[in-house]
This record gives sequence, structure tokens and C-alpha cells, in this order.
Amino acid sequence: MDDPDWIYVLVDEQDPQIGEGYVVSYYMLENEGQERSVYFKVYALDDEANVVYSDLITITQAKYVAPDVEVDPAVAGVGAFVKVTSTADITAGNYLIVYEGNETHGAVAFNGALETLDAANNGIGVDIVDDKINATEATVAATFTLQPSGSLKSASGLYIGKTANENGLDSDDEALANTFEIDNDGNAAITAAGGCTLRYNYASDQQRFRYYKSGQQPIQLYKYDAEAEPFTSISIAITDAGYATYCSAEALDFTNVEGLTAYTATVTDTKVSFNEVEKVPALEGVLLKGAEGTYEVPLATSVEAVENDFIGVTKDTKINETGIFVLLNDDEGVGFYKTTKAFTVGAHTAYLPALAGSSRSFIGLNETTGISDMNRETITNNRYFDLQGRRVLAPTKGLYIVNGKKVVVK
Repeated sequence: MDDPDWIYVLVDEQDPQIGEGYVVSYYMLENEGQERSVYFKVYALDDEANVVYSDLITITQAKYVAPDVEVDPAVAGVGAFVKVTSTADITAGNYLIVYEGNETHGAVAFNGALETLDAANNGIGVDIVDDKINATEATVAATFTLQPSGSLKSASGLYIGKTANENGLDSDDEALANTFEIDNDGNAAITAAGGCTLRYNYASDQQRFRYYKSGQQPIQLYKYDAEAEPFTSISIAITDAGYATYCSAEALDFTNVEGLTAYTATVTDTKVSFNEVEKVPALEGVLLKGAEGTYEVPLATSVEAVENDFIGVTKDTKINETGIFVLLNDDEGVGFYKTTKAFTVGAHTAYLPALAGSSRSFIGLNETTGISDMNRETITNNRYFDLQGRRVLAPTKGLYIVNGKKVVVK
């Protein structure tokens, strides 16, 4: 028959077996696709040439679900995730789904540890060196496992895909199909059954991995390799401003980095103190001081916890709270300026919390070298000397010696 979903069986009216257990056998082929059904109906002619039908018989076969294969787990502290540059190298294993970033936006990995995967800010910041991402507790927890069937299973146990051709992301306990391809630029096209492609939206109110019909940023795949050599240092740039804030997903050791000094911060209601430090744990923000240039900072192999009020971020982070202090080079020079509206701090930077008991709007960085910031109206009864030791009766803006201490007059 033309319709393959129906099986028709004609029983001859003269067949003596009719009504006595006439058997019709039909076998469905092994299913390797979606759920399907076949329908049986047997009919015959009775002695008076009337057509007699059997009841409709339906046989349904469940959709094919490829069994998961056992994949060696990624291990924190062992190996690294290495960028996949060829479609042929996409095989079963553990992966990070990554947006590598650009001059404005930092690198982010899709966080497979989430229970709700389709959400704004569903990534973690990562460090990428020589096309590798180290296997840390955070990156290992964020992995997705690729199965031979093309399904991607998050570390939280959910498969991802998109069955409809519309923006979004489906997650399910059952496998969802994807196809994979690496283009000539090293970007990964992960295409769901509905036709949409997994990409990254870096808008400040989104910052999410999702399947999109068009637009958004291309992504890359990094595959776990237990034999890969982890990187052991990262490069940090200081501009001509002479200062920068930094926060790494790795613990850092500034002990022997010539020309670069790192500081943590201690904040009270009205005062901020900067404290020189040699080593900092992962995810700790620091203030860095050095001449313009790029510094190679080793990863710390062992580090103790530090007291630190810097708030470090490893990915672009929108702060809706006002009154925080961010490092800028503005009208009053390089320093921490209080925000008056929502502000997005960049990846791998740090900021200071609000000073609850102070109306202060600027924190000068001369404090890191023992120079105090003071307003001119508070120092009119002191004696001032310039840096050559000459007394100044009417100090204007600048650097002076007051009671044996350096003071900035604003």
C-alpha cells in the first residue's frame, strides 16, 4: 500500500482457518529515530459476501534513545581543557562551551553546574592561555558531556537542545539531538534539532548561552585532556595610568614579579587602607601598581586566605547597587570613583564596596605609598613645604610636606 503506517491483511472467504486462530505476523525494524506506530486491520468476506473487519490493532515503538557511554571524568588540578579546532576531533568526552571574549568583553564558559540552564548570567569567567583552560574546581563543575548520539549532558544532569526553530534553550532528563561542526575560524556550530545554533549574548542584562535563530556571538569548544600540560602563569597588562585592578580564576604569586606590586584592601565606614600582598587565592581582587607594560605572573601553588574587602569578578558583571567605588582615570586623576547609577565592571577586575558612613566620592591611589588625601579646607592651620623643602604659605593643588608627611592638596 502507499501508506506505510497501515498493514492490510485479506483473508480468503474460503480459508478454513478463519475464526480458528488465523495468525498474521509482522515485524518492525529496529528504531533509530523518533517514536512511531503501525496499525493493523484484518478483513474477510463471510458466506454472504459481507465484509467483516477486525478491531484496529495499533503497535507503537518508543523513540530511540542512544545509551550513555561512560566517559572518564574531568579532575580538578589534572590536565586542561584544550580548544577543539577540527570537526573530526569532536568525540565523546567532557567539554567546556566557551565564549572567548574580545577587547571589551571577557571570556566566559557555560556553567553546566546550574539546575536552571536557560537563565541570564549562566556562565563563569575563565582564564585562557595558549588555547587552554586549566582544570580547576570551577571549570570541572561547569562541564558538559558529549555522547556519540550528539547529546550534550550538563554536569547537573540535564540534556540541552532546542526542538523548535525559535530562540531559547530546552533542558530535559532525556537526550536532545545536536549536530557539531568547527569552521575555519575555530568557532563551533552546535545546531539543535529545531535549526537554531548555540551562541552567546553579551548584552549587560543577558550574558547568556542560548540557542538563537540568528545573531549573537560565536562560541568555541574546549575538550578535557588529562594529559595536557596546564599553563603556569598569566599575562597582566598595566596601562600608562600605572594602576589596574585584577581578579583571576587562579591563585596568583606576585612575589618575584619585578616592578609590579599587589595590594588588598581593608574598608571601614569612612576609610580605605591598601595592604601590600605577595600571594592571593583564586577569585580575590587586588589593586596592582607598576609601570606601563605586560607582566607575567606565576600561578601560586599554595596560598593562605587573606583579609580583603576588594570584590573581584572574573566576567563582565552588572552592579545595580550605587555607591560602589570603581577604578577610573577621570577628572581628579587615577583613583576609585563612587558610582551614582548601575555600572558594569569588566571581566578580571575588582571594585570596592560602598563606604556606608562617608560621603566621600573619590579615593586617591597615593594612599598606597603612604600619601594621604586631604581637602584644602582641613589643612589651613598647618605649615606646608614643597618637595624641595621651601615653605609654601598659600598651597594650591599639588603635593606637599606637612608635619613630616606627604599630603595631596586638592
